[in-house]
Amino acid sequence: MRKLSYLAILLITWTLGTTPMLSLAQSASSTWVFMAGSINRYGSEGWVGWCGAWAEIDQWAEVLAFWQKFQVLPIPGNYTFNYARLANASIIKLDYLGKDFYILGKWDVLKITLVYGPGGNITKVIEILAADAPGELFVTGGWKDFTINIIAPGIQLITGTVFFYRIVSTRPIPKGDVRGPGIDVPDGKINLYDLVHVAKGYGSTPGKPEYKFDTDFNADFTIDIYDLTTLAASLGESY
Repeated sequence: MRKLSYLAILLITWTLGTTPMLSLAQSASSTWVFMAGSINRYGSEGWVGWCGAWAEIDQWAEVLAFWQKFQVLPIPGNYTFNYARLANASIIKLDYLGKDFYILGKWDVLKITLVYGPGGNITKVIEILAADAPGELFVTGGWKDFTINIIAPGIQLITGTVFFYRIVSTRPIPKGDVRGPGIDVPDGKINLYDLVHVAKGYGSTPGKPEYKFDTDFNADFTIDIYDLTTLAASLGESY
């Protein structure tokens, strides 16, 4: 049976859910982290997906993860994927317990099926796989690999490879950096390359070739005006 790290076990019955990070006193100086990675395994099976994490160390964190078996969407037809989000964080650290980056908290996990019907109709079917389940995200290997370990029946280890990360102490890291010039990874700037990439996917939903999970900033499973305005609000910024 999988377990959380030893400190997490000690804190589950006390800290988790009783001390939200936003209630902690602000530190004299802040450190912000952004990490993006590709999910490649779910348990022992090969899956594909994406994970993004934004955090202010010791204060708050946001983690989104999407993963699925490789599939081609027929229309009409169904498209199924899993989605996990960090609902509440209790520990957010760098260089902690032998991990490069560590987040402990409560997680929600959903299985989502989009039923594409004729005429462009889409029906969303949501199955709750876990709600407020204890779990952790950690990065190891010198920011090479990441693992999401959510303790709930039927939830397997989610593992993958980090393809971008940034640690800064000057200002919060904005959302919107998804592509650089000639590369398919962030580059530390929110600029025209990012805007064009999001705009190309406008109106798309999971299963469509234009849809990318990393451009769905609010995880509503549609690239829409919210995603464009989120990026536009940070256009021209770098970190």
